[in-house]
Amino acid sequence: MGFLDDLFGDEAERDALMQQAISGYQSDMNSYIGEFDGMMNNALLFLQNQRSNDISMYQDLYQSTIGDYQAAFEMSRQGLLESFAEQRQFMETGYDASREQLRLGTQAQLASTTAANAFTGLGNTSFGQSSLNAVEASGALQQGLLSERESQMMSDLVGSQGAALFNADQNAAQMLLGAGQNYAQGLANLQSAYTGMQFGGMTTQASGVLNAQSSMAGNIFQGNMGMAQNVGSGFNLGGALIGAGIGAAASWLSPIPSASEGGT
Repeated sequence: MGFLDDLFGDEAERDALMQQAISGYQSDMNSYIGEFDGMMNNALLFLQNQRSNDISMYQDLYQSTIGDYQAAFEMSRQGLLESFAEQRQFMETGYDASREQLRLGTQAQLASTTAANAFTGLGNTSFGQSSLNAVEASGALQQGLLSERESQMMSDLVGSQGAALFNADQNAAQMLLGAGQNYAQGLANLQSAYTGMQFGGMTTQASGVLNAQSSMAGNIFQGNMGMAQNVGSGFNLGGALIGAGIGAAASWLSPIPSASEGGT
């Protein structure tokens, strides 16, 4: 048994060493995989936080820009309304002055006609009164024409002001709509870009872990196969040596032929 112990005793030691090597390799690989997985998780978490920060910053920037635009538009609109009011006031002042001039002109003409009638002795006649009535009628007609012209011009001014204000509001609405569309598209692009990066990171993480685990499993399998082959080779070597020993012993134990047998 001593010979067999010497022959096969190193198998257990080799097996233990191989098991230790495989166990150490597996432990190291699991550690590396864990570190890789942790780093990828941290990277994905950073990406998620960065995504939230960038989207929030983009939204704040849009709101600030829209707020500034609306404030500028309201200021411009208020300036337009004030300009309209000044135009109306200017027109009203001009027509008021024209009416006053017509009134003074009619009064002066009445005074002149009255003086002429008195000088010619027509003051108390129907002809003299008719001339005064004609002056008053002419003055009233001119006042009426002036008021009609003022109404027409005011109507045109109000219409043009209304159209200008409508165009300004319409342009502002279109610009706000365009800004909103650009914001929505920009936000979608930003989210899509981060989604693509996150998906790519998750894919890299999953494939990296899977490849490492597959490689580890393959190497462990090869190690186990190596142990099995080592054990098998030990038994084959032992069998060969035993067979050789038995053959030698059989040859040694075979009877030596006697001289008489040899001479026969």
